Amino acid sequence: MPVTGGMRTASGFRRLDTWQLAITLVERIYQVTTKFPCEERYGLTSQVRRAAVSIPFNVAEGFCRRKTKPYAQHVGIALGSQGELETCLELAVRRKFLAPADYAQLEAMLTSVGSLLSGLHRSLEDKIAREKADRSVKRQGKRDSQPPAPSPDSERSVSRRDFLRRTTRWRVFRRGGACTRGTSIRRRR
Repeated sequence: MPVTGGMRTASGFRRLDTWQLAITLVERIYQVTTKFPCEERYGLTSQVRRAAVSIPFNVAEGFCRRKTKPYAQHVGIALGSQGELETCLELAVRRKFLAPADYAQLEAMLTSVGSLLSGLHRSLEDKIAREKADRSVKRQGKRDSQPPAPSPDSERSVSRRDFLRRTTRWRVFRRGGACTRGTSIRRRR
């Protein structure tokens, strides 16, 4: 991933093999869907195109986010769109809108895109796990470097209950016996 000054460049996603192959797939999908029947223009044709376009859109959008977790979420959405597109193409073949030769070519491209997306998602998830482990180690290091807490026998240690008793006025209502913290009590009639 290209990094400039700690941030990803806006057009850096164009260098990703996943994005490049997904864009090529979208172009091919648009070519093939022009042959679908006119009555499917707002049905299957639209759905196939939207599912195909969603893949590179989500890869690019996730890449441009500044955090790894949203990037992984967008790649996960792209994986879902890949599955949706695969299902739409299967339906198009069954309805005889798509020639078997075109389907075989698109299926091969879709499988490649799916493999790249899965690898990218796995890589991002591993990075998130490493970042989480690093944060945990840093937190543990801070705890070890702090002075120990005062012992319960020392004069300075005050229990939470004692602290609340000293700083807050507690009132008990006669109904239900519930304790309530506050500065005033309404009279009930």
